[in-house]
Amino acid sequence: MTNPEIISYVKDELQKGTDRQTITNSLISNGWSGQDIAEAFSGLTPIPTVGSITTNPVSTVNRIWTKVIPRTNIGFLIPCLLLVFGLNMMIALNDRSLREFWYIMLGVFAAFAVFFILENFVFKKLFANSQSDVDIWISTLVVLRNILVLLNVIPLIQLLGMLIGFYAVWVYVPLYIILIIIRFNQTRKVANVAGAI
Repeated sequence: MTNPEIISYVKDELQKGTDRQTITNSLISNGWSGQDIAEAFSGLTPIPTVGSITTNPVSTVNRIWTKVIPRTNIGFLIPCLLLVFGLNMMIALNDRSLREFWYIMLGVFAAFAVFFILENFVFKKLFANSQSDVDIWISTLVVLRNILVLLNVIPLIQLLGMLIGFYAVWVYVPLYIILIIIRFNQTRKVANVAGAI
């Protein structure tokens, strides 16, 4: 029978994000036998936890990345497309002095398209099978960004959207990048722990 002390130690270390090899080396250096260590690892549940992120080999689907963010992006994509390539383009074609605003709208739409592709295709695949506390913050930033994009493509309100966007981008972009980096790191740690079990 495996000593409960070693099982508790192994569980605690895995939850801290320590990889299996480091835990094994530490136990060996403290006099535990290979058989005790193997039994301790085999007696654990297969759902590791690292900080605020969890993964389940049975495949827990993350609704924020598989449903909420993609649907939010699609919901904002449709009116943006209709405005930029419908109403706004007609206005720009009829009045040359307003073409500069339309070019700005195209630039804003292009930036939105980059986020759309990253979030709906790349990040969705990477984060679909794990949960994190930062996911709700990322989804909040996605909604705020999409509202700002929409403000930038609505005629007459565009100046307000540009003004807000100019100041908000200095906060939004670094915050978004930091949260995505945190999310990547958490996912990588969980993948390392899951591979060790």
